[in-house]
Amino acid sequence: MSFDVRVRFVGSAIWDLPLTKPILVKKYPLRAPGSENLDATLAKSFAIAEKFRFQLRADTFNTLNHTNLGGFVNTINTPATFGRLTQATARTMPLGARITF
Repeated sequence: MSFDVRVRFVGSAIWDLPLTKPILVKKYPLRAPGSENLDATLAKSFAIAEKFRFQLRADTFNTLNHTNLGGFVNTINTPATFGRLTQATARTMPLGARITF
């Protein structure tokens, strides 16, 4: 990621601080980007006999496939990755079937 992305979530003031004296940091100074998520389910049940039912089901998680960044590195021990977002979510679509008796 570029420096500009890190500045947006960590803040530009952190890079301008002198390292000669202790830094007082307010609670929760780091902020990760927001998350957008839409999950959906489509299911159909069929009656096989009086006591048996069959269900087909399709679930989607992150249906709109919006990239949700996460894994915000907030440890100073790793300066190469400090302030970077290291994970992203993808759309998943599990399919399932169920027999009820």
